[in-house]
Amino acid sequence: NHLAKKPSLDKALELALSQVGVKEDNRSNDSAEIRKYKKGTKDNNPWCASFASWLFGSGQGLKNSRTFGYSASSQEIRRRAEKEGFYADKDCGYKPKVGDLMIIRNEKKPDKGHIGIITAINADGSFETIEGNYENTVAKVHRSMETKDLNGFVRMGDWLKAA
Repeated sequence: NHLAKKPSLDKALELALSQVGVKEDNRSNDSAEIRKYKKGTKDNNPWCASFASWLFGSGQGLKNSRTFGYSASSQEIRRRAEKEGFYADKDCGYKPKVGDLMIIRNEKKPDKGHIGIITAINADGSFETIEGNYENTVAKVHRSMETKDLNGFVRMGDWLKAA
C-alpha cells in the first residue's frame, strides 16, 4: 500500500527547490500551478501551509498521514506538531535543522501565520528557507532567529523517524 509509505525529507527539499518561481495570477492566492498544492481547490486562501503539506504529501504521491497530513493552516500544523511532541519553540535553545518547518505566528492574530521549509543553516545561525506564498510566489528567503514573529520549528526529521 503506497499510502503507508513515509515521506522523505530529501524528497521534500528536492520538491521545494523545483518549485521556486511558481507564481500567483494577479495576487489572487491562486494559479493553475498553485492549485496542485491546494488539492485542486480554486480559492483565494493563503497557500504557504498547502505548499508545505504538498512537499511532504501529495508532491511525493503520499497522504503524509503519519505526521500532519494535509493542512491549509500553518498554525494547525504547529498545533499538531506540539501535540505529537515534535515542535521546538524558538526560545527553548533548539538549533533548527535542514528540513525543519519554520513557523511564524502573528502575535496580534495568533491563528494567522506563515510556514516555510529550511534548506540550509548558515555559520552565523541564520538559515535559508523555501516558502510558498512569499510575496505571491514560491521563493528562497533568508531568515534568522530574529525574524519578526518567528515562533519555532516543526522538527520534521525527528517526526518522520518516529512516524
